[in-house]
Amino acid sequence: AIAKPKDIAGVQFSSAYTLAITALSGRNSPAEYTEAALTDPDIAALAGRIRVLDDPELSKRYEGHFPARVRLRTRAGQVHDETVVDARGSAMSPLTSAEIDDKLRAQGESVLGARRCDELVAALRDIESLDDCAKLAPMMVRAG
Repeated sequence: AIAKPKDIAGVQFSSAYTLAITALSGRNSPAEYTEAALTDPDIAALAGRIRVLDDPELSKRYEGHFPARVRLRTRAGQVHDETVVDARGSAMSPLTSAEIDDKLRAQGESVLGARRCDELVAALRDIESLDDCAKLAPMMVRAG
């Protein structure tokens, strides 16, 4: 586990930093993984309080899945637990078509723009009628 990442790639592969960024920003997209996040003292402080532990009993109970449990202990001492057997977007808990479209837009709008993302979604949703897949490439490049 990467406790104190030294670069953005380290932040992306640090479970503690990923959880801290998500908890503090309410989002988990490439836009949150920045130099500012790497040096943000609030993110670092929260990440420093996060522990990632293996729970063999959880894995045994849900054999064939990749379960996860989050346990949050408040300053007042309250404990909140949430267990997820299959992560959203996994083969066992797939995203809907609308969620996939929304994810493409969320990931791509800052680079491609809303109009181009909408065009790309429409083309991908009707790909069987596309006479040449090479027509997709220009849709995936920032408008000049």
